[in-house]
Amino acid sequence: MPEVIIFLISITAVIKGADWLGEASVDVAKRLGIPQLLIGATLVSVATTLPETLIAFFAGASSNSGIVLGTVLGSPIANLGLILGIVFFFGHVRPEKGYFTRTMNIFIFLLALVLVMGVGGAINPFGGWVLLSLAVIYLVLEFVISKSEENIVSQIESRFERVSSFFNHSDGYKDILLFLLGAVVLGFGARFLVDSATVIAQTINIPTIIIAVTAIAFGTSLPELATAIHSIIKGRLSLSLGNLAGASVLDFTMALGAGALVNTLIIPRGVLILSIGVLFIISILSLASVLTKISVEKIGIALIFLFFVFILTFVSIELSI
Repeated sequence: MPEVIIFLISITAVIKGADWLGEASVDVAKRLGIPQLLIGATLVSVATTLPETLIAFFAGASSNSGIVLGTVLGSPIANLGLILGIVFFFGHVRPEKGYFTRTMNIFIFLLALVLVMGVGGAINPFGGWVLLSLAVIYLVLEFVISKSEENIVSQIESRFERVSSFFNHSDGYKDILLFLLGAVVLGFGARFLVDSATVIAQTINIPTIIIAVTAIAFGTSLPELATAIHSIIKGRLSLSLGNLAGASVLDFTMALGAGALVNTLIIPRGVLILSIGVLFIISILSLASVLTKISVEKIGIALIFLFFVFILTFVSIELSI
C-alpha cells in the first residue's frame, strides 16, 4: 500500500525535522548560557511538540478533527504515561519539587480548562487563540522564573556578549541553516502525514482518530522517548523530566490551539471525558512521585500500565461505534 510508505516517510521526516530544529535551538541556547532545566522546559519541549502542532494545524485546516484530537490527546498520554513511567522505573530518581510540581499543576489546570471548553462538543478558533496565548504565557513565565535569581543588569550584559560572539562563530550560521532545514522538512512531513493517515483510515475503514492516537501520537513522541533514554544513560534526568512535563503542557496549549485555529474543532464528549480522566489520574500519580514516599519504580509501573489500558480501551470503544 503506497499510502503506508508515504506515512512512514512522512513521520520520519517529521521526527528528523524536529530533531534538526531542536538540535540547532539547543546549541544556540547552550552558547547563550541558558540553564539545562530551562532548555528542557522550553526549547526542547517546543521543538519536540512542533510535530504535534503542525500535524494538528494541517489536520484542523482540513477539518479532520479525528487526527487533531488523537494526536493532541494521545501524545501527552504517551509522554506522561509510557515515557515518564520508563524514566521512573529505569532512572530510579524523584523529580525536584519546584519545576516539576509547578508544571504538573499547570497541566492539571489545563485539563480542567480543556474539559470546560470542549464539553459542549467543540472548540472554535477563538478558543484556539486562547490556548496559543496560554502557551506563550507559560513559556515566558518559565523563562522568568528560571532566571529570577540572576542580577538583571549582568544578565543582559552577558547575554549581549554571548549573542555577539555567537554570530562571529562559523558554527552559528550552521545552526541557523540546520534550523531552517529542520523547519522545512518538518512542515512538509506533517502535511503529507495528515493526508496519508486519512487515506489509510478510509482504506481499512477505521476512524482517523485511532490512527492518530496510536501511530501518530506514539510516532511524534519518539523524540521524547529518545531524550528520556539518552537522559537515563547519561544521568541527565533533569532534561528529560523537564522535557516530558513541558511538552505535555504545550500539547494542550500550542498543539490543540493550532488545531482549532482555522476551523472549529469537533470533540466527541466520550473521547474528551475518557482522555481527560486518564490524564488526570496520570497527573496525580506523577505528582505522587514528588509529594509521597511511594517508590518511583511502582509509580512507573502504574503509569505504563495506565498507558496500555487507555490505548486498548480507546481503540475498543472507537471500533464498536
